[in-house]
Amino acid sequence: MKQILFISYDGLTDPLGQSQILPYMIGLSKAGYKVHILSCEKPSRLEQFIDVVSAITKLNNIVWSYTLFTSSPPILAKMLDFRRLKNKAIQIVKREKIDIVHCRSYVTSNIGVYLKRRFGCKYIFDMRGFWADERKDSGAWDTQRWFYRALYNSYKNKERKFILNADYIIALTSAAKLEIESWDYCQNKFLKIQVIPCCADMEHFSLATPMDKEIARERLGFSADDFVVSYLGSIGTWYLLDEMLQLFKLIKQRYQKAKFLFVTHSLEDLILSKLNTCRVSENDIKIVSASRNEVPVFMKASDINLSFIKPSYSKMASSPTKNAEVLAMGIPIILNRGIGDVEEMIQSGAVYMLSGFTTEDLVYAVDSIPELLQSSTAQIRLSVAEEYSLENGIKKYLAVYNNLS
Repeated sequence: MKQILFISYDGLTDPLGQSQILPYMIGLSKAGYKVHILSCEKPSRLEQFIDVVSAITKLNNIVWSYTLFTSSPPILAKMLDFRRLKNKAIQIVKREKIDIVHCRSYVTSNIGVYLKRRFGCKYIFDMRGFWADERKDSGAWDTQRWFYRALYNSYKNKERKFILNADYIIALTSAAKLEIESWDYCQNKFLKIQVIPCCADMEHFSLATPMDKEIARERLGFSADDFVVSYLGSIGTWYLLDEMLQLFKLIKQRYQKAKFLFVTHSLEDLILSKLNTCRVSENDIKIVSASRNEVPVFMKASDINLSFIKPSYSKMASSPTKNAEVLAMGIPIILNRGIGDVEEMIQSGAVYMLSGFTTEDLVYAVDSIPELLQSSTAQIRLSVAEEYSLENGIKKYLAVYNNLS
């Protein structure tokens, strides 16, 4: 039996760990691989969810090890986190005779390259996106300042090392794969790149029925004749709240019973502070925080979903999980161009793609709503069932693992 070590700086007790790590690893374990997971856990979430995650991993024959995430002092904390993860990974590789080290994103890939060179393990660079460029594009790293410019250049050099040393590279989008292959140092190199988008658990995000919609609206305080526009996920740097509120204002002019539902863990004040500027009434806004199990319950109140993300160079490598999850429930979406492979979703007939955010662009989006609503929920779900299903994602990971075995 092949021994796999999956290393993640994100915790299994984080929402991301439970939605985008565990389901894939469970699938690989069921396929016959002995899976070990090493993660970095936030103490507060570990205390809250350790029993849940422990039960899931044990039930699925997965061995889970972890170190503790620290946040201060700022720079030293990250160095300590990395050192603990690396030391624990070395112990696991020595003890378990690991065959393949699967590293999620950039921080853990430093460890993966080291383990490959020292112990001869196969190394998978599961890059998740262009991380250094995301930091630059978001403004988190102001490369006009020497420190962040040096940090950016350092990580771009590391990215080169991760790619050239990888036995397999996982990219989230075809756009990212093409971009990587165009880079100078990748020319004439035989790179094994598998595209695996962020997939939806089609069982968890099941098709919304009329009864589901009625129950969700009753719980949320919406009436049967309200026109519910929804947003799912974080609010912040990448997510264009102002533009979504501007579109909602135009929707409200056309659909007088329109309400805007936010299912998010972000602070309510962040949303409420924008309402006056965008001339949206607080009476038309509903903000709820939801557990993973509650997300599909609340989202099924929706008539249509909005998902606006700031387009940039780095976003060609992004695959927003929530888009597939929303479509899996049979809910049409209004998106914007320039994010990963989202243009492919327009073929579903249940997606309207904004070219920009001018008033004219937003009016066209409102005009598209009647046509979007004509698609049956079953048709919408079917449009993502193959490419973006969890089963398909697991199948693609298995193809990578089997190729390295």
